[in-house]
Amino acid sequence: MGSPKDLRSIQQKYGARMGSFFSAHPLVLPLTGVSVAVILFAGIVLTLQGSINPLAILPGFSTTPTTPAAEETPLAPVQINPVSPRPTLPPASPPATPPAPEPPAPIAPPARIPRAASASASSGSSPNNNDSSSNNNNGGPPPAPEPVPLPSVTYTFSAGFNGFALSLAPSTPLSAQTILSKLADCEKISRINPSLKGKSMDAVSFSNIWQDYNKLDSGNQDFPILNGEGYLVFCRQSDSTLTYSGTAPASFTGPSLQIGYNAIGLPGISLRPDLNSAQALLESVQTPDLNCSSIALFENGNWKMHSFGIPVNNFALDPKKSYVISCQPADTTTAYSFTEGITSFGFNLKPLSAMNAQQFLEQLDANCDTLLRQLPASAREEKVRWQAYIMEPTPYPVQLITGAEYTNQPFELTAGEGYATQCRNPTRFTLKGKPFTEPHYPDVTSGNHLTVSFPGIEKETRANVQTSSGLLDFLNRQNAVQCTQISGNGQTYPGQDFPVSGTGAYYLYCPPQFFERTLLMGWNSMTIDVNLFEPLSAKKLLTDLNGNCTYVTRATPAKKGQNVRMEEFLQIQDANALAAEDFNLMPFEGYLLHCEAPVTLSLHGTKIQEPALPALSDYYNLISIPAPPASLSAETFLQEARTTQQKNCTQISRWYRGSIQAHEWESDENDFTLSSEEAYLVHCPVQPQEETDPTTSTLSSQASTALR
Repeated sequence: MGSPKDLRSIQQKYGARMGSFFSAHPLVLPLTGVSVAVILFAGIVLTLQGSINPLAILPGFSTTPTTPAAEETPLAPVQINPVSPRPTLPPASPPATPPAPEPPAPIAPPARIPRAASASASSGSSPNNNDSSSNNNNGGPPPAPEPVPLPSVTYTFSAGFNGFALSLAPSTPLSAQTILSKLADCEKISRINPSLKGKSMDAVSFSNIWQDYNKLDSGNQDFPILNGEGYLVFCRQSDSTLTYSGTAPASFTGPSLQIGYNAIGLPGISLRPDLNSAQALLESVQTPDLNCSSIALFENGNWKMHSFGIPVNNFALDPKKSYVISCQPADTTTAYSFTEGITSFGFNLKPLSAMNAQQFLEQLDANCDTLLRQLPASAREEKVRWQAYIMEPTPYPVQLITGAEYTNQPFELTAGEGYATQCRNPTRFTLKGKPFTEPHYPDVTSGNHLTVSFPGIEKETRANVQTSSGLLDFLNRQNAVQCTQISGNGQTYPGQDFPVSGTGAYYLYCPPQFFERTLLMGWNSMTIDVNLFEPLSAKKLLTDLNGNCTYVTRATPAKKGQNVRMEEFLQIQDANALAAEDFNLMPFEGYLLHCEAPVTLSLHGTKIQEPALPALSDYYNLISIPAPPASLSAETFLQEARTTQQKNCTQISRWYRGSIQAHEWESDENDFTLSSEEAYLVHCPVQPQEETDPTTSTLSSQASTALR
């Protein structure tokens, strides 16, 4: 066991510590056998019987018997770990994550074991004995198992569109770009645009929901191909094949569906024999909140659709194909309470079937006999016109709104309109339908009285539209109008702010707007870029300007499309001659107005919002663009005219700071930006060489002569 000197050094170094350890932890050991070993630690003598390794009682020492070396070597310093607390029983279930591996214990010095015991230990029949007779690795670890190859799947695509979905979880992530790189004859992959998922079918059309990746277009953005998603692959040739490997699903989890259109894949569907058809799948995905009415797949160049409960096209399902499932909110109900007298309301659901005024009143058990709606009315009218349906015979006098005009006939009820019903007794009405998944806003224009409702407004995420002040501000910004008043629930704003709900009806007052123009002395471009509330003739225009302007110039209608000189094309009339040949000023037509003094012109109506270009004739055109696209340049306008209208337009000019400024096709000079408040002369000759005909003067010189 070492020399006395070695034992003394161990005793001096560890004696005090071990003495306190054994004092606190008395040992009771079974005494068996005949061998006796005596160990001295800090003056403590322990007598052990049997073949027990005395160092095994210390933490951090191995209990495995070892064979001593042929020659004894001095004992190395012993590393003693701190005393560990008493181990506890393992938990009933394994931990969520495997525990971190413990650090290796210090190697114990070889103990003196009798040779007989050593021989017995080495030749015994231990269950962990790894001699060479039982395996061929000479007692080492077993060889690593051979890797199991992953399953693979092959797709064959036809010419045209192909429904495609992953049936295996790919071992290497796939994207639209990587798939098309493997398919020489296929050029496009489409998926449902993630930004449009969850949108109702009323909000987006089927043709506009797709997002494409086209390998022939460098501006495309790649996207991942995911398990459970459905895709369309477009190929130019048939028999294009794609093979990939991956992990087969262990079970079928079912598709994750939202409101609207869902393009899905069905990995693992073959594991569910009960879901072997389109109808069976539709039945399995119905929820209390979701009504999925149809499933379709693209096959042989056409969509094949199966509708819920209809025994047509009930096709089998394939995990390699993609499907489109259409879902709507499940049917729900809204209860309305009508008081005695007049109650206003609006539908906040889409009714399951059409309903007219008579059918509505018949459901109220003779408690109500009148239903009213407001007809579109100009804000300039003193009387608001209403449409009333009155059940005949009525059991009590009908008290309609004083000062209103009425027409009595049945009418259809729709969401977005506001209604009022007159009842003699309080009653209730239950509307069954489908909820709006996003707010529905009716068309709002200036210059009108409107009675409207806002179904689904509770779904609005923009701030403050559930209050009258916030809603009024939002409507004005969204529609570019100026509504000044909203009333409902017996309250009016401006005044007291009040809450807005999807079941209420609200009155909007949107007065006409006036758009002012400053006209300078001399010639001015004149356009009509508003929808006028009243027709504006040339004579009325000059009259309204109090004699400050005396000439109006327009394109002579009879000369449009003819090869005439500019002097013949322009029709210039003075104020005294307009009585015989008056004309109305129209959008998309350009005019030139000559004034003797500066004056302000007011146009009364609503601003035209829809961008559009005027239709052009051959030769000369005097035009305006009421709502030009943003930053539309003269060069871009000529390009659009040549490509979309197939007109050989070579020049566009404007009256600018007292003279004509012209831009020639494919020239870098005078490429000005077009405005809704300016008139333009556009020259579109039939033959390009007409510009060099010496008998025809240039546009600039002709226009200058005409405007002198």
